[in-house]
Amino acid sequence: MKSPSIHEAGCSILERAILYATEAHAGQVDQGKQPYILHPLRVLERLCRDISLPHRVQGRGSVSPVEVVLCSAVLHDTVEDTEVTSGDIAKNFGIKIETSVRFLTHVKGRAREEYILSIFRSRNEAARLVKLADLRDNASPERMRPLKKERKEWFVKKYSGDLKFIKRLRRQHGVLKGRYGFLEQKLLREVQQRLDVCAKQL
Repeated sequence: MKSPSIHEAGCSILERAILYATEAHAGQVDQGKQPYILHPLRVLERLCRDISLPHRVQGRGSVSPVEVVLCSAVLHDTVEDTEVTSGDIAKNFGIKIETSVRFLTHVKGRAREEYILSIFRSRNEAARLVKLADLRDNASPERMRPLKKERKEWFVKKYSGDLKFIKRLRRQHGVLKGRYGFLEQKLLREVQQRLDVCAKQL
């Protein structure tokens, strides 16, 4: 995919990632017929609020761990759902972000449990946090509301299964420590809360 025209215009790496994802997802819609780009933008926006402001952006030079998380958040579906390749991500955003996005890409035909296992066995901080933030947005009652009952039931069952499997993997392969340990726990609680609300609305 061709890089956005602002690539050399002095924008931060996160600003470039937002525009890159917006261009990549142009014309796509989600299950509720909303522009698809709103999903990765919500995942990003909530993570920005979850992560303390002083550590968000490091500026020019090396990419900070938090920038890896945030850029991976907005780019997480580009390789899976658009013509963007892992090579494009590596070229435009570096190997750290490409690695996280690669873990977050569910390749067609790959068993879902195998895909989730690869993320949580890796201990890749960005991939683990973004996967949970992605699940938090997918489990949103607001996103579920426009869907037919049968479709809602299917999604609630799917995401509940994902959450149960993730909890088991964390017991087997360990939890995140330090700066992101609390956030991982917070994301797990919020996913469960949203799924409980959705289940009651069926």
